[in-house]
Formats: sequence, structure tokens, C-alpha cells
Amino acid sequence: MSKTTQNIAIHLLKVLFFAVCGIYIYEKVVLDGFEFSYFLTPFDFTIFTILMLLNWFIEALKWKYLIREVEEIRVSNAIKSTLAGLSFGLLTPNRMGNFIGKILYLKPENRIKGTLYAFYGNFSQMLTTFLFGSLCFFWTFENYYSSMHVSLAILPFLFSMVMTFLFLHPEKLQFKWIAKVFSAEVSEVIHGLYAFQSKHKVLFYAALRHLVYTIQYLIVLSYSPNFDFIPVLLGIQMIFFLTTMIPSLVFGKMMVRGPVALFVMATLGYSTSFVLNAILFIWLINIALPSLLGSFLFMVKKRG
Repeated sequence: MSKTTQNIAIHLLKVLFFAVCGIYIYEKVVLDGFEFSYFLTPFDFTIFTILMLLNWFIEALKWKYLIREVEEIRVSNAIKSTLAGLSFGLLTPNRMGNFIGKILYLKPENRIKGTLYAFYGNFSQMLTTFLFGSLCFFWTFENYYSSMHVSLAILPFLFSMVMTFLFLHPEKLQFKWIAKVFSAEVSEVIHGLYAFQSKHKVLFYAALRHLVYTIQYLIVLSYSPNFDFIPVLLGIQMIFFLTTMIPSLVFGKMMVRGPVALFVMATLGYSTSFVLNAILFIWLINIALPSLLGSFLFMVKKRG
């Protein structure tokens, strides 16, 4: 295949990727019956646009901070790679494909290492969600379901505490078998992650993103007359916690988060229609629109 043919094929694939993202978003918004009258006012757009930009800017800073061990990248490239990663994650189960978009903005020789660092960053976000969620899960059971065995509710929290400790102090595991299982290059990256000195800062970035996302949910759910701050705050953490625990075998987390949100918020008196529109609104502003931008930036990205 000639170089010209390769360029045409790659460009067509990029255009196709952009089109698929757009169609997927259109189907979610139009075919799922999103009612714009619930939330879409100029004030809503302003607030959520600011929070969305803050959310993904923090993620870009986290990625730039992590990948500096492999390659120094500019903030602008960190933002582009984060948005591209969001686009790829939109069309893959559990958003696992987000690492693809991120590593495409690295030098080819650094992409294998970048993949491991991307998964490390994803794990930090999942760990933060699990930590907050399991804490609220335990608190909820202790205060509202005292007749049940609280010991069962504390197990996820204890597990998350252990995982957090090991995340910050991986040297305690003493994984001497790594060099025997993985290639020399992969082993070198894993040991580099073990030796990474500022793991607490990575968790700090992840916690900031979790806070921003929580605020978004609080604002949207406050539109309901059933809003009560503490129960809703706990409910939001439960939604994040359960969504993280349940694997998504289809495109996106929306297919999991929707039923989970309905299950949790129904106990607080929220209607099915309101919850579904709230979830879809947050997805539209926080995931769909940035994903569309990310796929466009990827489409116009030069090769290399």
C-alpha cells in the first residue's frame, strides 16, 4: 500500500470515528427521549460548561503529571489527548479504550509505556470512587439499616483502605515475579510506577475530579422538590460506587448508571423521568460534548 493510500485510509477512519461518535450521541439524546425543559437554561449551560471544563482540565493535569516520567508534554497536548481518550472510551466497554486516545499524542516509542501509565491513572480514579462510595455505603447501612449485619457493609470500606495503602506503598507487595512474567520494557515501567514518588498527588487530582462530578449531580438533583442534601449526597456516592462495581459489557457506562441511579434515587422519592433526564443531562454536558470535540481533534490530528 502506497503512502498516499495509507493517508487516505487513515483519514477516512478518523472521519468514520467522528461520525460514529456523533451518531451515538444523537441516538442517546433523541431516541432516549431527553426532555430539555428539565435543565437546559442559559444559567445551566454556563455552570455545567465551567464544571465540565474544570473536570477535564484536572484530568489533563493528572495525565501530564503522570506521563512526565515517560515524556514531557505540553498542557495543550495533555488536554487533546484527554479528550481523544474520552472519545475512544465512549465507544468501548467500561470506557477502557480511553488509553488509546491518550497514547496517540505520545511519541510512537513511548506508547507502550504510556498505556501502563494511562491504566494507572484510570485505577487512581476508580480507587477514589470506590473509597468515597464504600465509606458512604458503610455509613448508610450503619444509620439506616442497623438491623442488618454492619460487618458486611464495612468490608468494602476496609478493602478500599487496603487498596489505597497499597497504591501509595506498592513496595510492600514485593512483586519479584514481574520480571519473569512480563517483558523487560513492561517490567521497567511497572517498577517505575512502584518508585513513583508522588502517588498522593495523583490521588489528589482524582479526588478533585470526584468532587467536581459530585457537585454536578448535586446541582441537577436540586431541581427536584424532593432534594435533601445529606441523603442525596450519600445517594450520589452510592451511584458512583455501584456503577464502578458493576462491569459494563456494552458501550458506555450509561447502560449501567441509569438503572443504578433509578434504584438508588427512587428510595429518596425521585421520579423515574426526572432521574433519567438528570443522568442524561450530565452525560450530555460532561461526556458527550467533550467526546465529540475529542473525536474532531483526533480527526484533524496530523500523523506521527
